[in-house]
Amino acid sequence: GNTALAGGLFACESPVQARERIVADSDLLFKKAMDWAHWSHIDPAILRAFLKKSGDTIRWLEAKGLEFNLIRLYPDQQPPVQHNPRGNGAHLIKVLAWNCRDKGVQIFLQNACKKIIRGKDGKITGVLAAKDDEEIEIKTGCTIIATGGFAGNHELLKKYFPSYCEGLSLSCLPLTGDGIFLAKEVGAAVEDFATMVKEGPRFDRHKWPLMTFERDPNTVWVNKEGRRFIDEEIGFHVFESVNAMLRQPDKVSYALFDATVRKMFEEKMPALEKALQVEEGKGRVKIAGSWDEIARWIGAEPEVLKDTISQYNAFCRQGYDECFAKERRYLKPLQNPPYYAIRGLAVMLDTIGSI
Repeated sequence: GNTALAGGLFACESPVQARERIVADSDLLFKKAMDWAHWSHIDPAILRAFLKKSGDTIRWLEAKGLEFNLIRLYPDQQPPVQHNPRGNGAHLIKVLAWNCRDKGVQIFLQNACKKIIRGKDGKITGVLAAKDDEEIEIKTGCTIIATGGFAGNHELLKKYFPSYCEGLSLSCLPLTGDGIFLAKEVGAAVEDFATMVKEGPRFDRHKWPLMTFERDPNTVWVNKEGRRFIDEEIGFHVFESVNAMLRQPDKVSYALFDATVRKMFEEKMPALEKALQVEEGKGRVKIAGSWDEIARWIGAEPEVLKDTISQYNAFCRQGYDECFAKERRYLKPLQNPPYYAIRGLAVMLDTIGSI
């Protein structure tokens, strides 16, 4: 499922952090998370339990043979909390599946759960599954629902997210919320609240090296009208910058830079120019000798885009961004062709809730 597509998982007070002498205090992270959520639509006890158990989860997974790398989502992130298993989610699932089978656990692939079965006394006694036209009743002492995503169910998306708009790209499997319906049928507690996890800008729905550069604060972000709309430093916080993207026409953005900035990027990715040329052939990047060409590709009025660039270059010369107060160190004028534009999408990573 979606876990096979995942990059990593959160943990604090883990053995990986301990070995690298990183302090990831669960008390401080608990307070930080609660403040960030404004204590709204969140159960403090559940969050507390999740944080307290997260380090032990990594320790347990390491004992199963998994190895983890700590990933910083943005420069100087403290503490780093994302633990990426080597081989990503696909390898994690493979290791866990092997461990399950080694202990005699049966795994039924390509089987849909159709119903949770209650006995006469009201207790859960099993589940009814189906593959093709064949039904299988599995008797159990307890049932754990470990699914519930509904990114592919437009009715549920509109119910839980009134501001949801059609056309949001998916970076996950289009699950339809079967787990929620199964839970409701047997009287489980289901909230009227859920969370949509979004990210942007994303070069493509799938991870790719150019994504790093389109989020870099040395670029200039414009919408399809050719207007700058945000301090590009927000690219370090892509779960928040996506909210600014969703306010733009067609919910797309374009990261602009010139040959000088490209050469700076090439220190990290020597084959960058070749990669840009390849993606230009796929229609996701534009390389041009003038801003007029870039504007036509974006769909903007050339004069509007040129005014945006002219104003931004003036901010760079004076060392102060009058529009969004972008840090001076990231103010790089765009004046040396060829010019580049990378199209960025707003993508849905998953839904969380509502069981």
